[in-house]
Amino acid sequence: MRVTRIGTAAIAAALAAGALAPGTASGGIGPGLGTPTFTLETLTSGATSDPRVVMQTDTTALTSFVDYATRPAGIFHVCQVPLDATSCARTTAVTPTDDAGDMSLVFSGPQLLLANGTANFTEIFTSGDGGATFGPAVRVSRYANAENVLPLPDGRLLLVGRGNDSRANDLHAVVVPPDGSGVDTAGFSLPNTDYPGAQRGVADNGGRYVVLGGGFVSVGSTRTQIAYAVYDGSGDPNAISSWTQSTLPLQFNDAPNIAGGPSGVVLVAVDADGAVVASKLEGTTFPAPTRIGDPAGKAYLPNVTQDATGRITATWQVNGVGLRESHSRDGVRWSAPRTLTSDREFDTDIATGPAGNGLAVTRAGGRYQATRIYAAVSLSLKASPAKVEKGKATTLTAKLTGETGAPLAGRPIALRAGGKTLATKTTNAAGEVTLTTKPSKTTRYRARFAGTDVLASYTSAAAKVTVTRR
Repeated sequence: MRVTRIGTAAIAAALAAGALAPGTASGGIGPGLGTPTFTLETLTSGATSDPRVVMQTDTTALTSFVDYATRPAGIFHVCQVPLDATSCARTTAVTPTDDAGDMSLVFSGPQLLLANGTANFTEIFTSGDGGATFGPAVRVSRYANAENVLPLPDGRLLLVGRGNDSRANDLHAVVVPPDGSGVDTAGFSLPNTDYPGAQRGVADNGGRYVVLGGGFVSVGSTRTQIAYAVYDGSGDPNAISSWTQSTLPLQFNDAPNIAGGPSGVVLVAVDADGAVVASKLEGTTFPAPTRIGDPAGKAYLPNVTQDATGRITATWQVNGVGLRESHSRDGVRWSAPRTLTSDREFDTDIATGPAGNGLAVTRAGGRYQATRIYAAVSLSLKASPAKVEKGKATTLTAKLTGETGAPLAGRPIALRAGGKTLATKTTNAAGEVTLTTKPSKTTRYRARFAGTDVLASYTSAAAKVTVTRR
């Protein structure tokens, strides 16, 4: 499937047809209730590492980050964050056996895995109680110092990161058991890459595994290509001959990232012009990426995630604007970008649930901070009739829907004229509220949804009622 460019006209047309997620039309998406951005931990050392985040439930996230105050090793902190809170509900300290290095936090069935890719090996800490406690470290590989871990259906782990051979800074990939019995297993490296720095450098689409070189393949004196490899499910995954190697020509500013799931494997990057671009894997090839589009300014630090329903969420930074977000149901059509927080942030990891709500966790100087991602909604308002004689009535009808277009029942909607609230009513099963009113003059009405802990706030476009004299 070809990736298509999303421009303003295309967005408007797709919204009208219901092709894109609602919540991007005129009226804007608000921040929902509560504090959208808050500090998870302030570090006395000032040193930070790239954080990680996963969804534990639809309304609870687990994050991991490093406190380097206890040098030289550092300590991992695993923090449970309910999405209606503004701090860690529980923090668990995990002590590495070597220096704290590249980190990954993933679920393997009911077990939570914390991986530490040190300068010399990868070790795994396992929790069976949602991160409240962890067992002792198990060294699983000396070949790859994993920055990314993908649990496979057979229980083994696909590790991606730096290596411990003469090509240490190339992308190294290896499949090993989690019990340490394959610690000396050799995998393969992608040749000619400069740096395997993709924050999300491994993805799965139904047994078709993809590893991504976040660094760059050198072409002459320039660095213009991304290296990747695709495994189709047959042959030894630790042999490069079982993988289809390829490169994607792309002038870009930051390492790209990939995410896999029911909607396929999708790559998101920023090109040399600072535009956010996306490409969806076709067989064993990423086609030339095309722009999602962001009028806010030049982007940097892209990231992407995909939940179990196939909903894809991409984020990036824009100087002077903040953390931006767009989402897609198919990896091809994307919602209009929105700003999640205006704070200046650095490397960000994101996780979302099926409703579209989730958490973005950021390394920001001497602190780690979280930004809540609220599920998008759409709120329309119409007046019937839109032209009345003075003293006659018109009926206002507001409709609230989620991003898939499904009605949202049981939600309070305020119907307003100017700065005055005329009434607040609760949506019915069709997501609608109605109000009959007699305007004394030509009036513009709006509907307002204040948001919840998981849903964004929204103000509808104005519905104008023209009043005429008899």
